[in-house]
Amino acid sequence: MLQTAIKSILLAGGILLSVFQTIYGQNSFPLIPVSGADGTFIITTVEGVNVYRNDEPLSHYLYFPTDVPVHSTTVWVKITYFDIGDSEFQLEYNSTTNDYEPATSKIAADMQNTLGIRSAIFELPNADFRNAQNLGADLRIAAVPFIAMNIISATLFFQQPTTLSTPAPSFSMNSKILSTTVFHWYVPNGGQLVGPWRPIEGRENWTGEVHWWKSQIKQMMAANIDVIWVHLIPGWENIRSNLFRALYEMRAEGYDVPKVVPFLDPLITWNNQPNIDLGTNVGKDTLAAQYIRFFNQYFNANPDSLADDYLAKIDGRINLDTWHVHLNMDNISSLTRNDLESRLQAALAVDHPDFNNGIYMITTALSPQVFSFVDEKTVQFEVNDYFVPITFMGRTTVQLKAGYWDQNIRTPGDFLPRDGGVHFDSAWAQVDNSINRVYLESWNEYDEGTGHYAANPGPPFILPDSNNNNDVWSDSDDPYEYINTTSQGAALWNDVPENDAIILSHTLPDTMQVNEQDTSFVIVRNTGDSRWSGNQGYYFGQIDTGVPIFSAPVYINDLQDDIPTFGGIFRGRPKTFIIKPTAPSVTGTYVTKWSMGKDGLGWFGEPLELIIVVMGPSGIFDEGEITDYSVSQNYPNPFNPTTKIKFSIPKSTHVSLKVYDILGNEVATLVNEEKLAGNYEVEFDAGRLSSGIYFYKLLSGSFSQIKKMLLLK
Repeated sequence: MLQTAIKSILLAGGILLSVFQTIYGQNSFPLIPVSGADGTFIITTVEGVNVYRNDEPLSHYLYFPTDVPVHSTTVWVKITYFDIGDSEFQLEYNSTTNDYEPATSKIAADMQNTLGIRSAIFELPNADFRNAQNLGADLRIAAVPFIAMNIISATLFFQQPTTLSTPAPSFSMNSKILSTTVFHWYVPNGGQLVGPWRPIEGRENWTGEVHWWKSQIKQMMAANIDVIWVHLIPGWENIRSNLFRALYEMRAEGYDVPKVVPFLDPLITWNNQPNIDLGTNVGKDTLAAQYIRFFNQYFNANPDSLADDYLAKIDGRINLDTWHVHLNMDNISSLTRNDLESRLQAALAVDHPDFNNGIYMITTALSPQVFSFVDEKTVQFEVNDYFVPITFMGRTTVQLKAGYWDQNIRTPGDFLPRDGGVHFDSAWAQVDNSINRVYLESWNEYDEGTGHYAANPGPPFILPDSNNNNDVWSDSDDPYEYINTTSQGAALWNDVPENDAIILSHTLPDTMQVNEQDTSFVIVRNTGDSRWSGNQGYYFGQIDTGVPIFSAPVYINDLQDDIPTFGGIFRGRPKTFIIKPTAPSVTGTYVTKWSMGKDGLGWFGEPLELIIVVMGPSGIFDEGEITDYSVSQNYPNPFNPTTKIKFSIPKSTHVSLKVYDILGNEVATLVNEEKLAGNYEVEFDAGRLSSGIYFYKLLSGSFSQIKKMLLLK
């Protein structure tokens, strides 16, 4: 019957996938590489985990047959890998129009040499896996520039796989918020080029590409920054979109990235143009259109359902920041809150209901005129001083500035020395609980020298004949001087716990054999201000609750996950732990609890409670009264060449357990007889079969269930 069903599917054309998924009850299939030509591979280990590695230097590709009939359908492939080397994964697949067409839509495919575990997702439109062209493979993967890949697993999905992005609540009026301004006019040989403080990676490597933005976002997260005010001007639009895409991809990997606010710059937006008249509908439309363009760009780059959560909101109201309105606008007092809210609502609220909640307007503090409906004022690009507070409507905001030096671009210009960071330390020391908001000016304003990014701590760059000043970036020659000072100052001031964590995902088993060892992955996000490192005694493990300990604590490896750069896993960053639980020698049902911990502190953060059933090696095992039919996932899986399958029946009945290949051909009958009520285990020996995906089906009375297993030789 199963064979007939699958063969009929091959004739079903457009409904092929939906029927295929119904038959098997699953939406994903593991992929196994094949060797040949320019695609030979080896199986080796990294951190005790088996990986597929292209056999460098001759083999650039890993080729994967899918063994799944797909025609004119969008599918997805997810690869989990050790992030070793600087490169980018590229996936090519057979489509309805091309052999090995490149997948252009991808997430987290940029290798960053973090040495940790990451996952990339590729979207494959119009996939056609019926006529594989090379080695019988439907797709191939390479790292370009060509380097060795270390792929833990590759999986084909019929529906878009879930990511590790999580909901994020709105700020409240009483929230302590640390924000900074981010400019986006950067390409290797364009934009601002003559700042005094050269980036640690070199100004030529400020590419404006998604990969570069991710490095900047990591620096901001390491500084415990909550919100970024993104420059809004009618230029460099693709660079701003790249920033938004970087935020999306990092959220998909489990990062709790800073939230976003548009920072409208009227001076540049309407430079050398007539002032816009806010007393007219045309002027109001023109103003609103700037914000609408910004949000449309953001949503185009962030297509997921949680994108709205990462727009900064206070009490549910969307934040907007607007710089000096008096310079390029007339009849400013004619603009009302409703004028702006209604236009944003009409343009955006149908797909994004948060725009029905109104706006929260932030403006400059010292301008001679601002909007009449301002909710918060902040000194921003108005005063050159290290610490400038302003109180408005009962809330105090302070501008912090590390220094200023624009004399490479202006004569005579202005100069506020850094003096190695001493003034910035003193500024943060003045931040206490009376302050509601802290604003850093700025993150990366380059030519004016106000940035807080990681910079070369050597002598400043000074244009010849521009000025006679000198300055010191850091007294301790620390490129991350202002990131670390901000991180420490924010941790003393904000409302975030020192140590906290949430578990994003795990593959810990719920069923094991006695004395069996498993390899599992647990992804944990740091949600506290302290950075985690093994040197500081941070680990993940099982809490001792009186049940057997399946795994000793696993300490953080300080050579991985950007720890050599930042000194630890910073707030908002995910960390993947490799856990190798070993089952006890006594069968039973064990309620286990797992969590983050720290030497001298103990357990902290969100715990994971997991019930693990440990079974014996015999064909029948005693687990108490059986109330329903069940069949467990085979173990081990993948297997070579033997594996075990467990099932339970609540009453005496005829039982059939058969194995089928991917085309529905029956390849083995494991059980076909009357069985008493009980728990059973049978062994399947696939020694005569070739590697690939197989299915086993349990049929007992009216109960029927099919599961997938993977033979890997």
